Amino acid sequence: KWIDASPNDELHLPAPNLFIPTDLAIKEVQQ
Repeated sequence: KWIDASPNDELHLPAPNLFIPTDLAIKEVQQ
C-alpha cells in the first residue's frame, strides 16, 4: 500500500522564521 503511494506535491518546508534564533551561545555583557 505505501509502496504504491506517490509523494504529495503540496507538502513543503515552511519559509524560514526570522524571529527564531539560530545562535544560542551565551554572550558576555560588556559593562
